Amino acid sequence: MSLLNQPEVAGQFESEDETNGAATKATEAQTTAAPTAEAVAAPKAEPQVASAANVPAQVNANTAVGAVRPATTVAYADKAGAFDNDTVEAMSLGAKRIKGEQGSAYVGNDEIGKVFRISVVSYNKRWAIGTGNKNQTSEDKAKFRVSYDGETLAGDPSTTVAQYVEQLKAEGYKDTKVEPYMDLWGLLTYSEKKGDIPLEERELVLVQVSKTSMGPWVNFCVARGMLHDKAGLQISDEVEIVAQAQAKGDTKYTNWAFRAPSAKK
Repeated sequence: MSLLNQPEVAGQFESEDETNGAATKATEAQTTAAPTAEAVAAPKAEPQVASAANVPAQVNANTAVGAVRPATTVAYADKAGAFDNDTVEAMSLGAKRIKGEQGSAYVGNDEIGKVFRISVVSYNKRWAIGTGNKNQTSEDKAKFRVSYDGETLAGDPSTTVAQYVEQLKAEGYKDTKVEPYMDLWGLLTYSEKKGDIPLEERELVLVQVSKTSMGPWVNFCVARGMLHDKAGLQISDEVEIVAQAQAKGDTKYTNWAFRAPSAKK
């Protein structure tokens, strides 16, 4: 599978921590796309994607025996990796991607507004490996790779992430970096520009979540789970996502905020 048309190029994603080696506006090229993963050169740096494993066990210290409390529910934990890697890789090349840009959401080049909703189907980890150059040339983009297991390159399982990082550095790309991402898959149910989308017209989309937006996702999942446990609140598959414009010095970028759908639109 070709690796030269990946949807994002390391150094082109919009997020606070990626601005030091990344162009703030990316031209989306699709290359290998595949499912989940994260990696930092050799060691694997796992981003905190919500799952039951992310929630520490709770022990009641008020009892002599330290009785274990019931595990806390983490909303959408059942959606983590619901699509396996082969499925994600097969879908990614033709997926409709939603990216945040300057405080608004876009499907390709079409703006859909600041707020949209999806019915969550799966979320998967992904690691982007790139030259880290601030001004991405066609050569830089051609060097872009992804990993979905945090260990080997998508489309080239014989090459490890660590090997590829060393290769790029040997070629003179001293700022080569590996960045964690999350791909959030769901059916687009509503957008600020189009309103409610009829059931028969809903499409599967991929929301590109940078590492600075993964924390808000985990917090949202844990909070919804707590409300479920303590107040009996039902967890809906539908999630409302808000594009939030951010700035750091002269650099502007966009983060996602996550919330339960409101009755008001």
